[in-house]
Amino acid sequence: MPEETEFKSMVEEFEENLKEQRQEQKEDSSFLKMASLSTAIIAVIAALATLQSGSTVNESLSKKNDSAVAISKASDQWAFYQAKGIRAIVLESQRATLTALGKTSPESTNQEIERYKKEQKDIKQIAEKYDKESEQLNIEAEHLLSQHHGYAFSVAILQISVALSAIAALTKNRQMWIMSLVVASAGTFLAANSFMMKTTEPAHNGGLALEQKAHIIAKELL
Repeated sequence: MPEETEFKSMVEEFEENLKEQRQEQKEDSSFLKMASLSTAIIAVIAALATLQSGSTVNESLSKKNDSAVAISKASDQWAFYQAKGIRAIVLESQRATLTALGKTSPESTNQEIERYKKEQKDIKQIAEKYDKESEQLNIEAEHLLSQHHGYAFSVAILQISVALSAIAALTKNRQMWIMSLVVASAGTFLAANSFMMKTTEPAHNGGLALEQKAHIIAKELL
């Protein structure tokens, strides 16, 4: 009968629409799971990059401070160096005056002049080491600061990726989700590149002995 045929056709159409809706819901559910998982992974990478960014900038500031301390110590040693030189010049002037008058300068004067010159060499060595240490620390601080900038840029890019992924999940837009993955890849590459940058070890070999020697010379001068 025409009515039965029409009814069957309507039922079949309804069942077909129902299957399509279920399939779409299944696909949407799968897409939302993938989008949620990728967003979580990107957020974790961004959090790690944020920690590294803070760590590197703090270490850089610490090395900058150590560099300033080394410069101050070098300045002190150069001041000691000048003081020893002045004392040696004064004694040499006295010796020259006595020689011009036909007198012989005391042996102690000659010994003092030699001692001051020897101490000058030791002080110069210490001052130059402090100068080199300051320069090395400053280089390391700049390197760490470059790492910090790399991490900071990667965090910004990863945050953009998280936002795109969230919008894609809400709007069920697969193209935007793929775009978020591409952006996340760029941010992850920047973070990995910053992580792979190696810093040189501080040149503090013999630092304790160097300071002890400097204190001894300072006491002798004062």
